[in-house]
Amino acid sequence: MARRWVTTGAVVVLVCATFTTPAHAEPQAERVDPEEVRAFIDARLPELMAEQGIPGATVSVVQHGEPVLATGYGDPALDSDTPVDAEETAFHTGSVGKSFTAAAALQLVADGAIDPHTDVNTYLPEPAHVPDTYPGQPVTLHHLLTHTAGFEEHREGSVAEDPDDALPLREYVPRAMPERVYPPGRYDAYSNFGYTLVGYLIEEVSGQPFPEYVDDAVFTPLGMDSTSFQVRQEDLPSGQAVTTNYMITPAGDLFEGPPMTANESPGGFAYSTGPDMARFMRALLDEGRVDGEQALAPETVTMLDRQAETHPDVAAMGYGTYDRYTSDPRVVGAFGNLMGANAEYALVPERNLGVFVAVNSDSTEGLGDAAWTRFVDEFLVEFADVERGPDATERVPMSQEELARYDGGYHAGRVSFSETSTLMAILGSYRPARVEEGALRMSCSSAMEEQLWYPVGDGLFHSADGQEWAGFIEDDGDVVGFVCDQVPMHPYVRADWWQTPFPYLTAAALSVALLLSMLAWPIASLTRRLRGRTRPRVSRGARDARRLAVATGVATGAALVTLVVLLLSPDMGLMAFTGEARIAGTPLAVVSPLVAGVVVAAVFSWTRRWWGVTARLHYSLIAAALVVVLLVAHHFNLVWTPW
Repeated sequence: MARRWVTTGAVVVLVCATFTTPAHAEPQAERVDPEEVRAFIDARLPELMAEQGIPGATVSVVQHGEPVLATGYGDPALDSDTPVDAEETAFHTGSVGKSFTAAAALQLVADGAIDPHTDVNTYLPEPAHVPDTYPGQPVTLHHLLTHTAGFEEHREGSVAEDPDDALPLREYVPRAMPERVYPPGRYDAYSNFGYTLVGYLIEEVSGQPFPEYVDDAVFTPLGMDSTSFQVRQEDLPSGQAVTTNYMITPAGDLFEGPPMTANESPGGFAYSTGPDMARFMRALLDEGRVDGEQALAPETVTMLDRQAETHPDVAAMGYGTYDRYTSDPRVVGAFGNLMGANAEYALVPERNLGVFVAVNSDSTEGLGDAAWTRFVDEFLVEFADVERGPDATERVPMSQEELARYDGGYHAGRVSFSETSTLMAILGSYRPARVEEGALRMSCSSAMEEQLWYPVGDGLFHSADGQEWAGFIEDDGDVVGFVCDQVPMHPYVRADWWQTPFPYLTAAALSVALLLSMLAWPIASLTRRLRGRTRPRVSRGARDARRLAVATGVATGAALVTLVVLLLSPDMGLMAFTGEARIAGTPLAVVSPLVAGVVVAAVFSWTRRWWGVTARLHYSLIAAALVVVLLVAHHFNLVWTPW
């Protein structure tokens, strides 16, 4: 009898559970063991920090709407007497702040104040209107949040060394508006300015300064009391301790990063703590809820969706987030880096699991092997069983003709065409793809080393070492670029030969070689003297013309050397952000009047018949060579002009 009642009771409980469980409920992922999490982090993160000389770090972990762990390691500064305190020590989060900006914008979308698919000019004052470069293809909030607006890279003036020099968004945005160089929606080309424009959009629609609105709409509802977009340290939450950030030399020596603030603060200039980031991650994983309360609009969950993809089988962009790589289960989050500050968070929605880590220094290792990246990679494998990449076990045979459509040169989509960084950015990012043995020989991601890539799907290629995937981007059947699975926010754009630096650099190199031919003049003069021959009689104008050409050649050589030194200077990174990098255009600008003088002298050499035809032709070629050097430099924005 007792056994019968037990059986009957079990059936009743099962039936009740069936009818009382919400229809949309899914089985919860297995919970991680907090003690195992702590043991793993206590062992691994300090080890990686010691290997790479990182002074301080903070980390937090969440799952199923609850905090699992929040702790700190090391020191907030090299000369600090107190260690990192997870609750009190705020780390600069860099571009992780874009997630906060996206969350704030989505609160306005939820309120019906912004339509994410309407031209942003609808909400902006006329001085800040985005140019109508592609008629009928306006930029929308959706484009800005997914980095698909098509802006060229913009850096100059985005940072101010003195917080008192920081510009309000209403002044900065119209002044800094970059060119639109790609049709909206074609490439996921990362844009700090795009998110700055989102911040200004928030100001205009909400009627509040951007930092205040984010506080009211995101940070305060979430209880993120130690997080702020304030550009002045004295304006941060009362008593907030902030880390000192350290950059690193190639030899591995740390030096303190420069003091600065951002004119583009909505693009990534926020401070936060591990526990605060835990609350943010919990909200993203639970449709805006924290501790059972609806802190953010449910629309916030769309931040984690694949909102823009350049290839269906590789990592995609969300709103203020992006896939960490293609994986099972899916991992989505964001990474931030700025002058010695590095931060990253990764969410596994299927496991309802999130991890955040921030450090206060750079690393001698590349981003793929940096301590924070390796830590998150290993954590995801250990506690979320993450396996990277799509199924690439079967290669798809392709003929040489089929592969030929991918053959060509590509450079990074995130490139400025109007700043001094143009040449270095294109040279450093150039990726040729060549057909070889039924595959493509190319490089992807941040690695320059080439290897074979085998076709494994429609426009999808797998690296020979099995570590990476590349998806090619098409437009009306034409291959226009590719994206690397590990960095979906940095696509590569197909470039014709004349869009690469090489024809220009070749022309400049030939011109420099021609300038060296002026050495023939003193050599010929010395030879005549040694042989006791009389120097040919020439007019004073002819002698002065050659002296001017020699002086100009020497000045041009000195200007080029100075230019290279400036471009390779360790200070150029900050100078590029502050706008001081324009000084690199000064040396050749100073030479320009001398070059003009040589061109005039070349004209006189023909009208006044200073020398024989061969000598006149030689002098004219030297004048042309000087002009070519200036034109090539000007093409790459390396000659200062007043316009």
